[in-house]
Amino acid sequence: MQPHKQDWFNESKLCMFVHYGLYAQIARGEWTQFNERKPCEEVAELAKTFDPKHFDAEDLVRRAKEAGFKYVTLTSRHHEGFCLFDSKYSDFTSMKYVGRDLLREYVDACHKYDMKVGVYYSLLDWRFKGYFDHKKHPESKQKMVDQVFNQVRELLTNYGKIDYLWFDGGWYDDVLPGSRPDYGQLVSDFWNSKELCKMIYELQPHILINDRTGEPGDITTPEQKTGTCSDGRYVEACMTLGDRWGWGYIQNNNFKDFTTVLQTIIIQLSFGGNFNLNVGPMEDGSIRDCEQKILAQLGQWLRRNGEAVYGTTGMPKGIESIIGEFTSKGNNVYWHVFRWPHKGEAILRGLRKKVKRVTLLETGEEYPFEQQAYGRLIVKDLPLLAPDPTCTVIKIECTDEDTPEDPDTYGVF
Repeated sequence: MQPHKQDWFNESKLCMFVHYGLYAQIARGEWTQFNERKPCEEVAELAKTFDPKHFDAEDLVRRAKEAGFKYVTLTSRHHEGFCLFDSKYSDFTSMKYVGRDLLREYVDACHKYDMKVGVYYSLLDWRFKGYFDHKKHPESKQKMVDQVFNQVRELLTNYGKIDYLWFDGGWYDDVLPGSRPDYGQLVSDFWNSKELCKMIYELQPHILINDRTGEPGDITTPEQKTGTCSDGRYVEACMTLGDRWGWGYIQNNNFKDFTTVLQTIIIQLSFGGNFNLNVGPMEDGSIRDCEQKILAQLGQWLRRNGEAVYGTTGMPKGIESIIGEFTSKGNNVYWHVFRWPHKGEAILRGLRKKVKRVTLLETGEEYPFEQQAYGRLIVKDLPLLAPDPTCTVIKIECTDEDTPEDPDTYGVF
């Protein structure tokens, strides 16, 4: 079978999102300029004090790799318009103000550590009047669209191989996500996205594009929620470690605990999708200890249970359990048990293949089992306490043989 350009994406499963920009100095998130109606001139002053002295791309990417992520996505430019890359089409860049092309440092680190490269780029730019009222300021709007084409061309010609282009900010004026049935077409027309995507694929044919240009793209990217895609494309849920506004650095400690993070990841994998977990470096570019701790915990769990994550294809159709979720790969089903069963017996239903072995994934310890009608599988003699109280993975090895037909009666049902 010929490899598909999305194969690496499905195999990888886990991405680390990194939101970093001038907004880290404000410490109230990347939307502060808009939400607090800060003048562009006030935000521009932050460039003069921007000091990413502890932004260490190699350390960042190495930590991502150790945490079990297979690709990283860095914000090359967010809505405030400040570029972390060198651009001929803007003076509002890290190169001009601190003499560093942070994106190049990041891309080089990804290549060094064999990580796939994702680049976030915001279509909108709050510095342009034409974004807020394109009918009143058509020339400004066109300059903003031209900036998009020029800078995306720079990203795809000056930095070597880019694997994933993650667009954001397609909405404009009163055309907001979900506000009208023709939203996608209006966004595509506004940014001339058909031509934009054509240019991108011509420059780097292998690249993946997400769904936020108004065009379908290759990847659907629900935000702050898990979900599946119904049209056959891959789906990547993106989520913060902190609260819903916490993409960029916010000076608080409202972080999800590791159990919540891991179980949310598993739920998304059970849909067959990928998960993109965000960190927001502080103003100096360093990652907070509390974020590092969660990343380290994730890496430890994945080193024990990665087989049940990477390259999986979601839960088998019809299978259900009230104590956990499922992923699968080939003839193997992985039961991610969140709520350890009482009295050493775990039951699922809907498994339509004959089972040959049931083991604890981490150790290979084998457990006895019984298969019954309606796809019921009863796993017996489990330990009284969960081997991993956060998420224990039970590996179910199946054969190609189907289970017998169910009886005509459903008994008590």
